[in-house]
Amino acid sequence: MAVVCLSGLGGSAVAAGQMADHLARRGYVVHLVSHGRPIRPAQPCPGLTFHPVDVPVLPSLAYPPYVMALASAIARVVREHAIDLVHVHYAVPNAFAAVTARLFLAPERRVPVVTTLQGTDVTHFGQEPAVFEALAWSLRRSDRVTAVSLDLKRRAERRFLLRDVALVPNFVDPAVTRRQPDPGLRRRLAPPDALVLVHASNFRPVKRVVDVIRVLAGVVAVRPAVLLMIGAGPDLAEARRAAEALGVREHVRFLGATADVSPYLSVADVFVLTSESEGCSLAVLEAMASEVPVVATNVGGLPETVEHGRTGFLHAVGDVQGMVESCLRLADPDLRRTFGDAARERVRASFSADVVLPQYERVYEEALTGA
Repeated sequence: MAVVCLSGLGGSAVAAGQMADHLARRGYVVHLVSHGRPIRPAQPCPGLTFHPVDVPVLPSLAYPPYVMALASAIARVVREHAIDLVHVHYAVPNAFAAVTARLFLAPERRVPVVTTLQGTDVTHFGQEPAVFEALAWSLRRSDRVTAVSLDLKRRAERRFLLRDVALVPNFVDPAVTRRQPDPGLRRRLAPPDALVLVHASNFRPVKRVVDVIRVLAGVVAVRPAVLLMIGAGPDLAEARRAAEALGVREHVRFLGATADVSPYLSVADVFVLTSESEGCSLAVLEAMASEVPVVATNVGGLPETVEHGRTGFLHAVGDVQGMVESCLRLADPDLRRTFGDAARERVRASFSADVVLPQYERVYEEALTGA
């Protein structure tokens, strides 16, 4: 099978690379197609082959013809490797390219296309008149469409007039993503009495990272605290400026992008996410698997993942003061331990690879048989 995804630090790219790796380890022959190599899997795996998309630069064009190059790459991989199914993660532009590639292949062969919706491909691009028709066409011609949260499933069905979008969440492997305390790392990052907050994202505007800085400022006004900011993206500079303006720059550790966030989650006390929209946040799942309670916004798929009052606390978008108060509640080590244990158990029960991959396998079977 072929897995098509974006490259970079976005959750959909990480989720797709992680899924390709797990499928290969389960015995599938997987061909991963993307413009750049996803940050996961970090190491090559037998049964998994990466195919870069070569995009020509043409002086006569304002923008490189990436979608044409991607469609050509998908068709080439299908022909050369006898691919029997194409699974695309994030519909824009991957679903359009995959469905178009299938036109190249007809009538030689018809390869089923499964499209997984991750979030902003529906909530953002689904509202853009410039791409709506192409996006709707791609989804309606996919053999199966899945969404990573119930909220996203309902939005997609309503917006694109789809039927039977399958709910299949993102997943983590609890055997790999788990808390591994490192007292030395904790000492290097924070004073002994500090509450360690952590945020990980691609720093896009939808993540509202300045609100994360504001939450830190509110906590620091009451007790010692440090914030670990993991990732990179367009709003990184704005986050730095906010830390300076709020007088908390010395309390923030900007750690940059990393393929493995486990060491930092393992020394953190609370994961903070202030997004205005989310699908099924992989960063939240990784935090929960690492026994880190979550303080987040009550949007999208987050209430389907975080159990308010049991594995974390949920607040309205922009409710910085409410999030500050929740972080301060979780400064109690006993409450934090109780929430952390419950968070990991929730991941094991509903969001582990062993639970989610069989759901995808059923979708594949439906796409292949036309069920």
